[in-house]
Order: sequence, then structure tokens, then C-alpha cells
Amino acid sequence: MAESKEYGRQYIELTRKYSTLFKQGWRPPWPKGSYSNAKSVAISLDFTNNETGLCQILNDDGLTAPASFGGRRAHLIHSSAGKGHYIYFAVHDSFKANNESEFRMNVEYFDAAPGRLMVEFDGSDENAPLNGAYTRAPEVIKLAGSQQWHNQQFTIKGARFTNAQNRGADLRLVVEASEFAVARVNLSRVGAEDK
Repeated sequence: MAESKEYGRQYIELTRKYSTLFKQGWRPPWPKGSYSNAKSVAISLDFTNNETGLCQILNDDGLTAPASFGGRRAHLIHSSAGKGHYIYFAVHDSFKANNESEFRMNVEYFDAAPGRLMVEFDGSDENAPLNGAYTRAPEVIKLAGSQQWHNQQFTIKGARFTNAQNRGADLRLVVEASEFAVARVNLSRVGAEDK
């Protein structure tokens, strides 16, 4: 970077200014939007998804299809040979924070077959795959194939949500079962539900 006729020392001075601010730990304010003051964001998975700040992301290892279970509409995982079973979601930028945050994720699912259910999120665990992009929530839910609807809460600590997962997703359900359906996912800020 050097001084130029057109801009003089403008970009040299801007680089110095923001380098100093970075070293002091300054973070720019997060952009405002529809969900800046929201306590939670959610998605209801249906024949047409109802997205309020949380949207589903389709990927080769994260395909679903609309279906009905026990009188409720939901999305069923679509099995692909040699692929994992995931359901990806992206959080609206205006709901995110510019620092690591803690959230609760509530999942309403149909327990269709034995296995396990987990959540991976774009977090700050440097030992997790891709420098934390697939940080795992502590809860591991045993699926029994009960053919019933269940509601499960997951703890998400140190979330960054920088769209670092496949196709720009922020988090995903990890399903280790031959059949599984989800009807609704809700993501709330810790403490916001008490305000």
C-alpha cells in the first residue's frame, strides 16, 4: 500500500486507524434488521416452510421431503447413498451478535426409528472440524423409534454463526437414524425468554 495521486494517504491512514482499533478489541456494531430485537427465531417445516428468522438450507447430505406423521406436517430426512443425514439451517444476520453468544435450540421431531440426534453449530471450539464450524452441542438424544412426537432442547454456547457450514448454514441437526422427521425448530437467546 502506498500513497497515490488520486487518494493521497487516505487508505494508509484508514488502515492505521482500523488496525489500532482491532488491536484494542473494538468490534463494529452489528447491522440492524427485522430480528435485531427479537428474543427468538424459528422455522416450521411444512409443504411450504414458514420461516421467521431461521431458514432451511438444502445440501447433498441434507435433503428433506414434506410428509405427515401423527396428524402433523413435517419434513422427513431423505437418505442418499454414502451421505450423512443432516438438516441445515441459517440464522438471519440481524439476529446474530458480533461476539460469541449462547442460545437454546428447541427441536420438535418425530421419533420414527432407533438412533441418535445431535446438533452441530458454527462455534468457537477450535478442536471441532473446520476451526469450530461444526462445534457439537453437549446433548446426545437417544432415538428409540417410539413413533411419537417429542420436544428436545439443545444448549449452544460460544456460537459465532458466520455461515461457515455447508452452503452457508450456521447449524445443523445430525441424525443417526434410518428415518426421522422434524416439524419445528426455535432458536432463542439465553436470558431473552425471561425478559
